[in-house]
Amino acid sequence: MASALRKALVERKVHADVLNFCRAELLVDNYFHAVFEAAKSIAEKLRQKTGLGSDGSQLVDEALGIGRPAVRALPSIPCGPKASATSIPV
Repeated sequence: MASALRKALVERKVHADVLNFCRAELLVDNYFHAVFEAAKSIAEKLRQKTGLGSDGSQLVDEALGIGRPAVRALPSIPCGPKASATSIPV
């Protein structure tokens, strides 16, 4: 069962860091903890990329939030009355 899940995740092009972070849990079919470890890997990656030391929602707000985010996740998106769906970069 674990190898089938791992195969499905690889086919869906799940990031290698996520697979590495939850490998032990996948090997013993502990899917709850595999998902938990995968979520923790995202927080760890944010801390590595930003140098921030916070956790949880505070980490996400500081790293990606409105204002002065530590990581620029998206290109500038035009807004206002002259913006249209065709002016948004893809």
